[in-house]
Amino acid sequence: MSLESRLGVASRQPDRTIVEHAPQVLRRFLREHLAGSLGPKGALTVVGAELDEDTSDYNSPSWVANRLDELMADLDWLSVYRLLEEHRPSRRSLAAYDTEVNVVLARAGVAYEMVEGEFHRLDETGAAFGVAGGERDALEVLVGRFKPAREHYLLAVRALDAIPARPKDAIRESVNALEGVLKIITGRKSVSLGDAASELVRDTTDWRNALGASLKSLYGYVSSVPGARHSSYTDAEVSNDEAALVVRMCGAAIVYFIDEHTIDR
Repeated sequence: MSLESRLGVASRQPDRTIVEHAPQVLRRFLREHLAGSLGPKGALTVVGAELDEDTSDYNSPSWVANRLDELMADLDWLSVYRLLEEHRPSRRSLAAYDTEVNVVLARAGVAYEMVEGEFHRLDETGAAFGVAGGERDALEVLVGRFKPAREHYLLAVRALDAIPARPKDAIRESVNALEGVLKIITGRKSVSLGDAASELVRDTTDWRNALGASLKSLYGYVSSVPGARHSSYTDAEVSNDEAALVVRMCGAAIVYFIDEHTIDR
């Protein structure tokens, strides 16, 4: 029985905030996994190929082991994740592999998780508030005559989930999807989010007018982010969390407009 079990406590895991980085513990896991499944020489060959380095001259067990350690440190973070995916075991052993990798990721504080041998973005904070994956809800209503806008929103979700994430692509495509829905509702070939929001969310009450103004401000935000809607004129960083907020806001707006302004989808 483990110490934690005997004491009735659980060891505290670090916050899962690390992205686009492969900690040493994950590199060590990859090394052991490759050596265990391919043998040390096979592992060295795979890692060498990833770095475009010929390792055929290394034959002595000690030379192989030493060089493998050196090359593991040279791998960029994305290569580590790629190799863990590419050399996942057969489906029969995949669940156990997922568990082993996820234990390492949690211990290292990495904000990714492995599901069926593939890495996905982890959103613990979103899960705690019940909004994790909420950005996908709009996909459920983008059917029928709204299907043309679905492809844009799907691209937004994929850009958000990509490793590495593409936040500006996610922002651009989510707004494209929302504007596509508004064009279908209004029947216009050309309509901006700002104009349509002001028109469709208009009421005698101040609060609904404020709601329309907030959506119009969203359009202003997206248009202002360099490289999101227009050409980039400065090296502006957009965090994954910021992009997730915009995609979720656009998704919620899509669901609202379709439910509020259509009867037959």
